Amino acid sequence: MSRVTRHRKLFRSNVNPKAMGALAKLRRAGFDAYLVGGCVRDALYSSFGNPKGYLESPDWDIATDATARQVQKILGGRIVSHEEQHRETVFLSWTGTSIEVTPYRNGAACIEDDLARRDFTVNVVALDLHGRLLDPFGGVRDIRAGVLRAVEDPVQRFREDGLRILRGLRFAAVFGWEIEPETALAIHAERELLSGIAAERVGTELVKMLCGVYAPAVMRQFADVLAVVVPEIGPTVGFQQNNSHHHLDVWEHTLAVVEAAPNVPVLRLAALLHDLGKPECYTVDEAGRGHFYGHAARSADIARDVMSRLRFSDDMRRRVVALVERHGDILTDTPSRRTVRRMMANLGADVFHDLLTLRRADIAGHKIETCGRALAACAQFETLLAELEAEDACFSLKDLAVRGGDIMELGYRGPEVGVKLRELLEAVLEEKVPNEREALMAFLRPEPSEPAALER
Repeated sequence: MSRVTRHRKLFRSNVNPKAMGALAKLRRAGFDAYLVGGCVRDALYSSFGNPKGYLESPDWDIATDATARQVQKILGGRIVSHEEQHRETVFLSWTGTSIEVTPYRNGAACIEDDLARRDFTVNVVALDLHGRLLDPFGGVRDIRAGVLRAVEDPVQRFREDGLRILRGLRFAAVFGWEIEPETALAIHAERELLSGIAAERVGTELVKMLCGVYAPAVMRQFADVLAVVVPEIGPTVGFQQNNSHHHLDVWEHTLAVVEAAPNVPVLRLAALLHDLGKPECYTVDEAGRGHFYGHAARSADIARDVMSRLRFSDDMRRRVVALVERHGDILTDTPSRRTVRRMMANLGADVFHDLLTLRRADIAGHKIETCGRALAACAQFETLLAELEAEDACFSLKDLAVRGGDIMELGYRGPEVGVKLRELLEAVLEEKVPNEREALMAFLRPEPSEPAALER
């Protein structure tokens, strides 16, 4: 039996007016319509005094007994087919607001039946046009208590859609909710279901989970589940490093780096992947000290494979792999303007800035007594970078104060023009010549030849 309650505060202050307008139009046309799922959950979470005022997204979901074609006729929008869920959704969008209107799930006859087929109690809350909440499984109670609980039988819920396992970890990581014991047991037991889910869906959920404030605690508890998605995680769990820089095993170090990294996708992914190559690269010297020679390159190979398997964009893959491959460079290179210029030229500004941030996060996972030099080097790099950027320094061909036409004025043609531009960039990076047009032109201009000696 559903519980119907009123929550006027939620209705008045946290619900999008456009979403309520769409409900009103559907009701006037004679159809049932309710706000459902995450938008209601987030509005409730915020109204209950959440200190972060968290709202996951500007998306609003409506469930209705109208068909997609009927919804489109009333509200407009475009119909999107969800093949994996065997249903259609009408998508409406305005600046800052998206609304998805979906017919009841799997032919449900009413909103109660639709709600019963959803994943977690916190998502099984619906709001009608008059501000009344339908809460058949105690979702409001669980939101207040910070508990994530599957609807009725968790095993059945996960077998209906294996991605719900990763969604559950995402909700726990984002909201800090404790996963109820029976639900947690089912997540562990049914984890292999994730191997049969489309890679794009898994990758999207993995990133959302990684970017949660509470991700490290969830990752620690469910490392076996994440190892289904990224099998290379498995060997790092409990793998001792046995050297003076590390007091944590490889997996615990990884969690510390994830926690210290800003919760943005590129950096959290790089933090997760940056040391996955260590178990394969482990050696022990005569004194019993552990070493991981070449682990950055091996971790970069693994990162490339993982990012490809999970179908991340080419740009995302490029940036993450570059960060993983170069994450130790700032420890070994001596801070100098020349080094910063070189790294900016090789990596690009976006990756180099991220590399400095990742390096600070990586240092946070080391023994505190060994961090001094690394932190000092990192700070020096940051200072030098700030100075060069303030000077509008040259880091690439497009930053040069000359162009191809200028080079042609000196008599160069064809491929020679590109060669000379790269020669100029090299000279600027080495600080042999300032990035000024006249200085650059003079650098390339041939020296006047000596006059021939007069014959006597």
